[in-house]
Amino acid sequence: MTASERVINHALLALFRAVQRIEPGHIFKAHRVGVRGHQLDPSQMPDYSPFIRGQGITCKTIFDCTVPWALKSRFERAPFADVDPRPFAPDYLAKRAKKP
Repeated sequence: MTASERVINHALLALFRAVQRIEPGHIFKAHRVGVRGHQLDPSQMPDYSPFIRGQGITCKTIFDCTVPWALKSRFERAPFADVDPRPFAPDYLAKRAKKP
């Protein structure tokens, strides 16, 4: 597994844990109905769901994973892994290194 895959897996696990811990949906979850999505996404077609009004129209779910201030001492931020960015943007980083 590459370093970037480990970072992505770690971030996804942190998100899933946050979603699992903060479950009262009436408080910490919001839905945006009728949002313009991607026209080619098959899950955003009226054939996929009768609730979709048009091609590329979707519903987005927003999770508020903010730590309540009064409970801040009980939470621990997930650590970030060190990642070498050079494989992902070699030309961009080379240009930045040449600039004074």
